Amino acid sequence: MARYSIVHSTRQRYRETVHRSRNEVRLQPIDSSSQRLRSSELEVTPTAEIASTLDYYSNSVWMIAVESPHRELVIEARSEVDVHLPLFDPAIDYPWDADNLSSHPAVEFTAPSPRVPRLRAIETLQQELGVRPHDPDSLMTANEKMRQHFAYVAGATSVGTRLPEVLEGQALEALP
Repeated sequence: MARYSIVHSTRQRYRETVHRSRNEVRLQPIDSSSQRLRSSELEVTPTAEIASTLDYYSNSVWMIAVESPHRELVIEARSEVDVHLPLFDPAIDYPWDADNLSSHPAVEFTAPSPRVPRLRAIETLQQELGVRPHDPDSLMTANEKMRQHFAYVAGATSVGTRLPEVLEGQALEALP
């Protein structure tokens, strides 16, 4: 088991004073068979009204309403989780159909998608970054190494840019 302290901070600065602000955030880790949420808190500056609910996937959703004039909004979430090895391999081979999705909504994140092909470049990148199955530490290390593989270049992509174009231009080969 490993314990992680997670801090996420979002800062929005406005050119002019904003009189009202509404935001919806999902920043609280979930409890699952492989992790236990020990604590979670949300801090907002300036003072805000905060309400919470659960979404379709049982994620905590915080609705934030700032009713006072402000030029900057800071949202900071702090959480602590214990991570355990999963009891089974999370790559589930459920078919992508309505029956499976309705009884297991999380399947859409693990099942092969008809719209997103498996890409050889992703597997190559995982190997280059040293990602190992069931090893959260290797994921953390890979996350740090990502900065060596990718750089932000303004205007290099658009909303319509596909992942294969990002990874290798248009020459990516889909896995069988």
